Amino acid sequence: MADKHSPLLRVQVEIAAASGVAERKIVSAFGVARTTQYRWLKANGAVRAGTYRRRWEKKNPEAKAQWHKKWRDANLEQARESCRKSLRAHYQKNREAYIAKANVRRGKMCEWPCSEAEALMIKYRYEDAKRLTKETGVKHEVDHVWPLSKGGPHLPWNLQVITKDANRSKGAKI
Repeated sequence: MADKHSPLLRVQVEIAAASGVAERKIVSAFGVARTTQYRWLKANGAVRAGTYRRRWEKKNPEAKAQWHKKWRDANLEQARESCRKSLRAHYQKNREAYIAKANVRRGKMCEWPCSEAEALMIKYRYEDAKRLTKETGVKHEVDHVWPLSKGGPHLPWNLQVITKDANRSKGAKI
């Protein structure tokens, strides 16, 4: 019997599938198991798996979005974990870019001259954020009113303590 990865076997399987032979008969005749290599086999011919779904998704983007939203709402934790996993993978792939961006941000913090009294006030802002988090149970962060990315200074008059959710929704807006 030919090796299951040989081109001759693949041609024989394609001919059998095109002639309408059921997949079970193809497997028994040629000894081909349902592996990733042969998933394109269907009883009605050699059609790649997922082709119909992809065509439907291309023709019906609104219905696909609605289906995806419904699935995400029903499987919230699985969707979040999938998102976390892809973000971790993206970070690992682009680690140097993330580090460079963080270094630019830290560099902007040092551009503005800061006295010892101002440095102490900045330290107290961060301690206030930790204290509020501990007391209320709601995560608090120190936010730059005028964002560093827009050229804002890392000085006490430009810092405010707000909740984590408010800081995330604010983003880099003034």
